[in-house]
Formats: sequence, C-alpha cells, structure tokens
Amino acid sequence: MRLKAASAVRGEVGYPSLARGLTIFAIGDIHGRADLLGALHRAIDATCRRSRGRVLEVYLGDYVDRGPHSAETVEILLRRERWRETVFLRGNHEAMLQQFLDGNLELRDWARFGGLQTLTSYGVEPSLWRMPAGCLAELRARLPPTHSTFLRTLLDWAWFGDYFFVHAGVRPGVCLEAQTAHDACWIGDEFLRDRRNHGAIVVHGHSVTPAPEFLDNRINIDTGAFLSGRLTCLRLDHEGARLFSAEGGGVLQSVATPQRSPGAKLRAAARQGGGLRFHTGRPLVGRLKAAWRSNGAPIAGVGAQGQEPALDREL
Repeated sequence: MRLKAASAVRGEVGYPSLARGLTIFAIGDIHGRADLLGALHRAIDATCRRSRGRVLEVYLGDYVDRGPHSAETVEILLRRERWRETVFLRGNHEAMLQQFLDGNLELRDWARFGGLQTLTSYGVEPSLWRMPAGCLAELRARLPPTHSTFLRTLLDWAWFGDYFFVHAGVRPGVCLEAQTAHDACWIGDEFLRDRRNHGAIVVHGHSVTPAPEFLDNRINIDTGAFLSGRLTCLRLDHEGARLFSAEGGGVLQSVATPQRSPGAKLRAAARQGGGLRFHTGRPLVGRLKAAWRSNGAPIAGVGAQGQEPALDREL
C-alpha cells in the first residue's frame, strides 16, 4: 500500500522534524542483500535529483552474514562514501567477523550467525569449512585492505539532534554519551521492553520484526531483509519521519503516530548532547565532521572501541 505523506506535513505524526533543507536516510540491516541495497541507492539518488538540500545516509550495521553477497555489499558501501555523506555503524555481525579475523571467535560459533555465507562471498571454498585454521588464513588472504579498514573503523553510534542512531539499542538509564560498544551491538530485551525517554528517539535495527516499529521512544527498522526481501529505510526531514521505499524510484509512506509524542522536553534534552565527537573515524569522517561543524548541525559519534560482544543472543 502506497501512501502519500500529507499527514506528516500537517504534523499528525509526532516525531521531531529536521531543519528544512536537510534529509537523513537511515538504512536497516542489509545482511548481504546487495541487490536490495543497489535498488535503494537508485531510489535515493532519483529523489536527490528531484530535490535540493543536504543529504546524510546513516547505515545501522549488519552488512554481512546470512545473505549471499556480503563482500559485494561492503564494496558497494565503500563506493557510496566516495560521493555521498555517509555514516557507517557497527553491527554485531561486523563485530563477530572482526573477532574471527583476529582469532578470537571459533568458526562453529560464527557459523551459527550466518558466517559461512560471508566466507563464500569472499571466495573461501566450502571444502575448507571443516578446517577452521585454513578458513581463517584464506579469508585473511582474500579480504581486501579497504574492507579490513572498513570493519575496524565503524562507529558505535551517531547522534543528530532529536535522533540517536545505533545498531541494537541503548542501555536504559545510561546517558547516551556513555553507551558501550557491547550494548550498541548486542542489547536486546532490556532496551526493547523499556518505554522511558532515552533523551532522543533511538533509531535502531538488530531485532527483526515483520514491519517497522514506531514507538514513542524508538523506531526499529530491521525487517529481516535477508529473508523477507524488504530492506527498510527511514527518511527524516522537515516533515518528520516517514518510510522510504525503493519501489518506483522512491515512495514515501506515512508512519503511525507514536503512543506518546516526544514533545519539546525530549527535544531539549536531545539537543544538550549536540557536540560533535569522533573518537575514531573512517577516511571520510574527518571531512564530514568539519562540514557538519561549519553548518552548525549537532551530530555525535564514537569509535568502535571497547568490550567485544559475547555470543549471548542468536540474531
């Protein structure tokens, strides 16, 4: 069902708006579905050609595993950042891939989470799967240096005004600046069941749902692309929050009103965290940081440093 966004224009959707002329596209868990990612990029590009203003793309992590084309997905994202302003967050699947490469994760454990599909996408033959050491050596040899840099320099979270972007969620009761790498990648029910105001609307993935979830304190856009064939994208602009579809070159769909509007108090709390902070960054992040500073737009990020995730949830 395709809906126009008139209700959002009239302010019926209770999510905060961005400054006019600024658009953020948040993209959910891709999991090796390079085909869906390519279609989404074409739709975003078509939309950008029809409109003016600044566009930022925020990717919520889980680019690899499960789906058939992990290596191609990473390559597409690397090409994308050459001409679009992009922010790439780390998902738990990138964390596991890095752990495997570092020799800190057993192949049998990674395989439970779709790691074998990633090995295949990098040209590691299935005949090696019974020899974990051989698999590791082959993957290290085949992984392009640019992909290695990509994995090691992903961000844990990004904060822009009223919206906090993260892969899995946040630890309730902990200020947004103090969120850990482990929770950013792996937190589950503690976050999903909590209805308190976190200080910003949390835009996340990680927890698969049949349709995007729009609640008063969070928006979940992981719709299981590797199985469902639906890669969900959220568009944020001066009209608030709307779904963006790759169909037809970019179809906007209004979203349900949250049970409690975020309101001015939440927006004021979010803006208090406005400074731009990057502890580490990808090659383009330095230029992106300078550009956002010069534009007076608050965005914050932290490099993926800290405790590695434990394999406590099979997602």
